[in-house]
Amino acid sequence: MTTFLLAVIYLVFLSLGLPDSLLGSSWPSISSELDIGRGMQGMITIIISAGTIVSSLSTRFLNKHLHRYGTVALSICLTVSGLIGYSFCGELYQLCLCAIPLGLGAGAIDATLSDYVANHYKAIHMQLLNAFWGIGALTSPFILSAFLTDYGGWRKGALVLACIQGVIFLLTLSIIPVWRKVEISRGESAAKEASESAGLVETLRQRGLIFSMIAIFGYIALEQTSFNWYASLAVFEYGIAEDLASIYSSLFFIGITAGRLCSGFLSLKLDDDHLIRIGEGIILLSCILVFFAFVPALLPIGIALTGFGCGPIYPSLLHRTPFRFGREYSSSAVSLEMVAGYVASLSMSALFGLVAQNTTFKILPVYNLIILSIMVIANEAVGWTKPKQSSN
Repeated sequence: MTTFLLAVIYLVFLSLGLPDSLLGSSWPSISSELDIGRGMQGMITIIISAGTIVSSLSTRFLNKHLHRYGTVALSICLTVSGLIGYSFCGELYQLCLCAIPLGLGAGAIDATLSDYVANHYKAIHMQLLNAFWGIGALTSPFILSAFLTDYGGWRKGALVLACIQGVIFLLTLSIIPVWRKVEISRGESAAKEASESAGLVETLRQRGLIFSMIAIFGYIALEQTSFNWYASLAVFEYGIAEDLASIYSSLFFIGITAGRLCSGFLSLKLDDDHLIRIGEGIILLSCILVFFAFVPALLPIGIALTGFGCGPIYPSLLHRTPFRFGREYSSSAVSLEMVAGYVASLSMSALFGLVAQNTTFKILPVYNLIILSIMVIANEAVGWTKPKQSSN
């Protein structure tokens, strides 16, 4: 039973990634076709992120009343509706409306499954599950690149993604009886754990949690800014064709997927902290390469390395949470960390769009380097405030 449950959770993680790269990889086509300002992608990102914040803060309530499987099913259903609506959009306000269910469908499911895996499975599963997110995010640019040569092709691509999500939604419904049996066999339930776990305010008082939230903030800011704007950097500053720029954008997700597959197996030998530091070093190198992207070959290499460096960081930070703050606080801690991440998604990618539209998209590697510095300092600060513990 647990094997079947874990297999479907892997597919759900794949579905989480499908919508994430849709906007960034298709934005040059959308902005041109609908005559929207190049930096207006930030407005849609803000709406999506606001929805994820609301749903993340609602995770404890949803799990208590709907159970984990209900929260997961509802979230996927919202995402499907947003993608279908996206495929019919013809105006900016319509894109903004469709961003609402996309945002609401992302937060609670991510917090629910991340906390569940962090508490019940080894680090290798957290890494590999997030690699499946990367596979999902990688799928979107390739699907879109097949349609972008046609007028309005991004709409067809969004509809295909909605169909894939719909199939995963049906699989999610099929595992509800299995998930119930697993909870009974373990003598646990999301409702019981939600009632016994610490609340958000109490959890927020835990030593080191603020630094952990800032580290997640930095990571998501860097990740979101990168995959939202790399295609625009390629098209608007280096004159690369839109379909090729979409493929360039996919290199980020190839890198992040490869990074998580590698770190999954490295986690058998290295702890979470070492994996995080390795990832940070690779991102530093990628920023240098993208800065010198006037040499044509360096841009795709830098994009891929950014993703590869991001690979181990997010799952390692989440898997570390129960060990840093205890199981009693882990559910609320993960929710708060994700809120911090979605605040970063809401603000930092949009901020870059605003700055770049009025200056140049070539500042992207410098912007990422500043964010990386904040993330490194914050993550190390958690270790200064909390005792050392093994996370494997």
